[in-house]
Amino acid sequence: MRRGECWRYQLRAIPVGPMVLISAQYLIDDPAVEMLYGVPMVPDDPGGLTAIPVMIGGTSGWLNIARDITRVYQGALVEFLGALDPADLDRVDKAIYNTFGLPL
Repeated sequence: MRRGECWRYQLRAIPVGPMVLISAQYLIDDPAVEMLYGVPMVPDDPGGLTAIPVMIGGTSGWLNIARDITRVYQGALVEFLGALDPADLDRVDKAIYNTFGLPL
């Protein structure tokens, strides 16, 4: 699992939907790390300055970085759906930096 990948996320019997991973790659490669960070992909524009339109595996959707960053249980990632292209991943990175007031 790598940063920028999109997975179908399901907690127990409750389907949550597509989740894009935003955790750093070195954390994801450690099998001892069970919790990651992600942003759910939603079908409609949620509005706001950090809402980013993305296309993953032929499906379009939106990521709302400022509002929807959440912890993700690695064991609940059940199906790989695709990955963000480099331009979309760059926009996600910039939205994260802006959300938390980090220098670029």
